[in-house]
Amino acid sequence: MSDVVASGHSLDIQHPPFKYLSREELDYLLSHLRVRDYEPGTIIFDADQIVEEFYVVQQGVVGETDPNAEDGEGMITHYIADDCFGALAIMNGISQHRFTALERTSCFTLDKPSFVSLISDNKNFGNFFRERLAAKAKLWNRSARSRDANSFMISQIDSDCMRQPLVLSAETSIDQTVREMRDQKQDCVLVVKDRKYGMITGTDLLKALIVEDADRNESVGNYACYKLVCVEKGDFLFNALVMMTRHNIERVVVMDQEKLAGIVELTDILSFFSSHSHVIGLQIEKATSVSQLRRAAQDLNGLVESLIELGVRIPFAMDLLAALNARIMSKLYRFIMPDEVLNNTCLLVLGSEGRGEQILKTDQDNALIVRNGFVFAELPNLLNSFSDELVSFGFPPCPGKVMVNNPKWVMDEERWQEQIGNWFAMPTPDVMIDLAIVVDAHPIAGDKKLFKKWQKRLFDQPRQDLVTLGHMARGSLEFGTPLTFFGNLKTSNEGIDIKKGGIFPLVNGLRTLALENKITHTNSYKRLEALVKARVIEEATADNVSEAMSLFVEIRLKQQMSRLNDPAAANIGANQIEVKKLNRLERDLLREGLQVVKEFKALLSRHYQIE
Repeated sequence: MSDVVASGHSLDIQHPPFKYLSREELDYLLSHLRVRDYEPGTIIFDADQIVEEFYVVQQGVVGETDPNAEDGEGMITHYIADDCFGALAIMNGISQHRFTALERTSCFTLDKPSFVSLISDNKNFGNFFRERLAAKAKLWNRSARSRDANSFMISQIDSDCMRQPLVLSAETSIDQTVREMRDQKQDCVLVVKDRKYGMITGTDLLKALIVEDADRNESVGNYACYKLVCVEKGDFLFNALVMMTRHNIERVVVMDQEKLAGIVELTDILSFFSSHSHVIGLQIEKATSVSQLRRAAQDLNGLVESLIELGVRIPFAMDLLAALNARIMSKLYRFIMPDEVLNNTCLLVLGSEGRGEQILKTDQDNALIVRNGFVFAELPNLLNSFSDELVSFGFPPCPGKVMVNNPKWVMDEERWQEQIGNWFAMPTPDVMIDLAIVVDAHPIAGDKKLFKKWQKRLFDQPRQDLVTLGHMARGSLEFGTPLTFFGNLKTSNEGIDIKKGGIFPLVNGLRTLALENKITHTNSYKRLEALVKARVIEEATADNVSEAMSLFVEIRLKQQMSRLNDPAAANIGANQIEVKKLNRLERDLLREGLQVVKEFKALLSRHYQIE
């Protein structure tokens, strides 16, 4: 369907809110649509005025201002081509702000009775102007992502993409198993032992027969792996791809609750999803030198771009990229460290990498646990080499020096235990920053058993220790939410720092609540799910917080990607959102997302009794 034309002007009907209208409703809209022209400086309608029309900017710029604000602080936002305004004023009965044409401007106008008729008759059209963030985001469905309703992103694991596995008793001989696999043209088999499934592949059988000199009449179950990676039937195919990437495997077992449903193989997934994510995974695994591994790491920005173009939802993209980044850093650590060090240390990633929420590479955040009594004279030099190589891979040094080349973040088990206790005993602002960083810790290399002891110490603090937790939660309130008194965007010439104003308050608040409730998940989305199950946060609140986080990350990512090859943008901070470059939908959702932040901060204030 093409754009609607009225008096020579075009109206974009391909995007919300007009995409929700039927053909008959669009005809009704067109028959009532008018075009008005305004000279620069014309007040279209003023604060405290009853508004009789709904407006869509056709060309030009309209400024929304608070006439009661101090000089220089009254500008709330701008409306450019295809932006709507006046809907809230009609629904509220009166305008809270002044709307002025800032240059020669043309607007479509729809009289109030016609607008009210449309929002009354069409639920989706009306909800676009009424609903909260989670509902509006689902309604919008991220217009940029919904180009292909049958895309991989909404493809689920079902009988169309599953293979029926060959299932044998674990007592079956290796000889008989090989014959069955040959006859049924299978390259793997599931074996059943004590009602538990195990898997063995053709490669495993070849190794058993040739390398381990197994008896052909021996039970095949002796060589099967019983630690299977499983997904649920109906889960997203993308989740299966993430799990394959994370575990470096080529198939996952599909369960229907507790019943075996089938197997999904990598080739099945790649037939649905054309992406070079697995190619990068193969590059990582096949790398035999630091230089080869570096090339794989440098390809990740291209993967990010393709994922965004394909419309991959932000949490899914985070999962996949976190898995790839972890494999890169883990392999680099193995390249650099001798076996003696690998067996006596555990490398942790912290911050956004620890939460699995980093997309484009930001600064390094890592730490090291050293086994009690282990001494290796060259370890500091090796850790310096590791940090330097990460820089060459595209991971900049941490401005706060939270890195393994800083002795503060390299300690043996006993010293870490003491340090964690000291953090809880002395909750100063600087200490709370360090504590918040380690709550997000995730092990990626070395002996991960060291991490289990370390994590237990972190979560052994009494749940009633609300004093320390209150100090930690206070960090979420440190930065103001960039909204005006009336709930609109408050911008400066530099735009909005979305990390301080939006992402950090949510992330920090969730990790504080997770620590209090002994929830060991580090990912913010999984923390939200666990907090809902624990009845700490209501489901509706969690939905809004989840959508707000995804929205902030998506908007930031799009602007970061647009700046990568733009020398003029070199001085713009990675977290700065240029509001003037957002379209109407993005600005509307950004406003709503920041309102969610404001409400979540109020929840933290009440819970931890923070003044």
